[in-house]
Amino acid sequence: MGRVVVTATTSHRHAMRTIAATLTDRDHEVELITGLEPPTGRVLVDQHRRLCRLLAESDEPTVVVGDVAFQGTLPLSYGAPGPKPAALILVGTEPYSLSSIDTAPAGLGLPPDRTAAGRQRNRRAYEYVRDALGGVQEEFVAAMRSVGVTHDPLPFVLDAPVLAADRFLQLSVEELSYRRSDTPSHVRFVGTLPSRKIADEVVVSDGAFDTVQQALRNARPLVLTGRSADQLESNTRAAATGAALYLATDKPSEDEIKKAVRIVMTDPTYRGNAKRLAAEYARLDALGSIADAVASYLRQ
Repeated sequence: MGRVVVTATTSHRHAMRTIAATLTDRDHEVELITGLEPPTGRVLVDQHRRLCRLLAESDEPTVVVGDVAFQGTLPLSYGAPGPKPAALILVGTEPYSLSSIDTAPAGLGLPPDRTAAGRQRNRRAYEYVRDALGGVQEEFVAAMRSVGVTHDPLPFVLDAPVLAADRFLQLSVEELSYRRSDTPSHVRFVGTLPSRKIADEVVVSDGAFDTVQQALRNARPLVLTGRSADQLESNTRAAATGAALYLATDKPSEDEIKKAVRIVMTDPTYRGNAKRLAAEYARLDALGSIADAVASYLRQ
């Protein structure tokens, strides 16, 4: 039906290969390119040049379906010269993190707050994070300028992928990303990719985003641990749904784990909320949504 280029970082290669296989089954001509993770800079430039070479190989309209962490797609949307795809569809393979007046920056583990005081807290937190990541932002801007990007000013590096996409399809349900009053209209929450069945009545995890989603898709409540920035954010979001108990420690004792599991098993609210979220996942079709988005742009 059409030509599609799928981009993937090493961390999300399995997910993007699953998407590529679905698009192939829909009779698209699919090519997959992979790249290293950010940091930005040289990696972004290398990814972008490889992508442009691939786009230039054909005059046929091409849709790019990108892993959100593959930053080589971004110059396409911010004025870089060279071949342009029919559309850039980015897939949220990581927790949704676009700046919002209703939430603190991802990674701080703070719950959302829409009150006047809460939004003031959120603004201060974003100012802090942007200042702390000033060097990363400078490197991002320099890399984008080096490949001919003309857009000025460029957005904050963590916001740029969502804002660059013609369609942004987040692999999650909205509640797990916090419901926000300022979510852009091109963003859709499409559930998650098919996963294995889970036999455990309660899932004990260090909070990996994929594991949390697999558990909730299977209506399994969770006990979560870990305090790295990624764990803190993912675990706080899961706990906010009421389907998980978060032990905010890196090394819980065996007794602490057993006690937490007993609480989750005996308190019906955890399982009830897990079932509620499972029903929301069941209403969504991530692979179908991605395939339909691709087809809609190739028909234009």
